[in-house]
Amino acid sequence: MSPGVGAPQVRTGLLLALVIAWLVRGWYIVLLPAYAYSWDMSCWEEIAHFIGSGTNPYMTTTSMSWPPFWLMCLFVLDRIAEFGSFAFLDVLRAFLLVVESIGLVLAWLVAKRTVPGASSTRVLLFGLALNPIAILLTCQHGNFDSLVSLWVMATLLALLAYLRTQEPMDWLIACLFLGLGVMTKTVPFALAPLLVPGAKVMTPKARMLGAALFAGPSAVGLGVLFALAPQSIIERVLLYSPVAGRFGFSGIATILGITEAIPTLGKISSFTILALIGWGCAKAWSWKNVRETQVVLLAGLILLAIPTLGPGFGPQYAFWFLAPLAVSYLAGSVRWKVTLVAVYAVTAITYVLLYGFAWDLGQSIFFLWDSPHARWLGAALRHNAPRAWVTLPMFVSWLGLLAAGVVEFRAQAAEERVSA
Repeated sequence: MSPGVGAPQVRTGLLLALVIAWLVRGWYIVLLPAYAYSWDMSCWEEIAHFIGSGTNPYMTTTSMSWPPFWLMCLFVLDRIAEFGSFAFLDVLRAFLLVVESIGLVLAWLVAKRTVPGASSTRVLLFGLALNPIAILLTCQHGNFDSLVSLWVMATLLALLAYLRTQEPMDWLIACLFLGLGVMTKTVPFALAPLLVPGAKVMTPKARMLGAALFAGPSAVGLGVLFALAPQSIIERVLLYSPVAGRFGFSGIATILGITEAIPTLGKISSFTILALIGWGCAKAWSWKNVRETQVVLLAGLILLAIPTLGPGFGPQYAFWFLAPLAVSYLAGSVRWKVTLVAVYAVTAITYVLLYGFAWDLGQSIFFLWDSPHARWLGAALRHNAPRAWVTLPMFVSWLGLLAAGVVEFRAQAAEERVSA
């Protein structure tokens, strides 16, 4: 078959996924009652108001705990809403839909370069377009972690190009995209080990430029804000920690009634993650013959490990690893595929419960089922212990997925050594 044969069908699969994604999300937004949006979306509206009044949200609110990229996005979205006389939340949702759509296109491109001969239509449809987790995060939660996912997938696309061409420019582009990810939210910093194999063979000048592209955007942005409000930046950005006691090890501590251990667990988790990143960078220095499938899988596992093993949790964090793990399905073993589907099901059910009943996530279930039982569960989920119980099966499944991912990665590495 010639290279061009089948291309229209492949593009049709992508177009189908995009159309279905927009139709499903549009339908869900139309059905949602006016009150069904998360506390985070209320914060973005408040921050947009402060920006419009000329005040610094890093000083006037406690809702800005990240580098300034999202602040710039809110400024632009607020101006669009004002210029067009649109509701700010409608503009916000439209923007997040566009971001998610671009991320879906990037996932398609990554899939094509990871497993060129495989059809990615089902992965795009069921892993991303029809994924209830992604639908809830975009339409109801309204956080900006889809931007993080976009930068991650752009980074992976550049790294895959580098593995194929060995062109320094591709590696430098990967450094830039990852740097923009860190400027959006600091978590993509954990993917630094993926840049190390390329850095090893670069000239000293190229390494310096790569480091500047990786760290420069955040350093410049935070440097300006630090000069204006140093204490706020230290407390809310540099020392930021997510909500603890609702999920993971800190959630188990809440269930066991040993909440006094949560700060210690948080410190241990943070140190463990930083140590793993450092170990990963050192280990990556000796990587040879890295496969595209390994890069994509490893990125997903690293981003999955942070909320699973980390000091705190927000349901929006699932956006970090949805796309790379969905793409990893294409080249995975049967065991890996079954594990992914099982964890997907557990996570989707958990998210439907959380977004249906939790007040801070929108309580969307009440427009379908308003009863004393539903209100009792909604009231219970205001507290950490019931939420920790609800998320416990998901936490166990994520631990299992991490373990299965490590086994899958080692198996792919062994295959690479045999083929070499």
